[in-house]
Amino acid sequence: GTTTVANPGDEGIALNGANGAVTFASIDIDNSSGRGVEIIGATNNVTIGGGSIDDGAAPGGFGVTIQNQAASSTIALTNVNITQNQGFADAFNVQNALGVINVTGGTFTQNGANDVVDIDNGDATITIGAALVNTSTGAAANGIEIDGLTGGSVTFGGNYTSTGVGNAIKIGGITAPAGGSVTFNGAAPASGGGNIVLTNGAAAVNFSSS
Repeated sequence: GTTTVANPGDEGIALNGANGAVTFASIDIDNSSGRGVEIIGATNNVTIGGGSIDDGAAPGGFGVTIQNQAASSTIALTNVNITQNQGFADAFNVQNALGVINVTGGTFTQNGANDVVDIDNGDATITIGAALVNTSTGAAANGIEIDGLTGGSVTFGGNYTSTGVGNAIKIGGITAPAGGSVTFNGAAPASGGGNIVLTNGAAAVNFSSS
């Protein structure tokens, strides 16, 4: 069934610390005052099989944040739609991950004033197959922002439409990656405004889209 959380005063779902395998068949998180889904310190697998996260009118936190994931963990999202409308928080945020993160299907939309996808530091294997839509109103926002990778790989496979006022893609703007690779196999971006800014350091950045 679907795990439904409406109008939470803080996080919609919070998973913190070492864990056994956790599976949600589907989720529906609406109007969260905090983060929609927070996964911090995962040591085992977390699977979300579908659903939606929408901050509605609430000025909440990240739609999804994954922080300090262990190398032993795989986190998978399938056909999850994330819509960020308010405030200065990313739709999909990853910090200091070391494991595997797989996103298949779904759409991540940023209508607020921050990033669609923000990946900071870490040495993970990350695949993002969701469609990305950037209509951010924040001048300092980036549709896709990547900083400080020490290794691993980040691969984008979905279509990407950027009409926001910030950069479409920014890599290494805060901390240049020391290693790893970033690959765009989908459209990057398919249409719209914003620059592609690379201060990529030692990371390999590959565009195979057209």
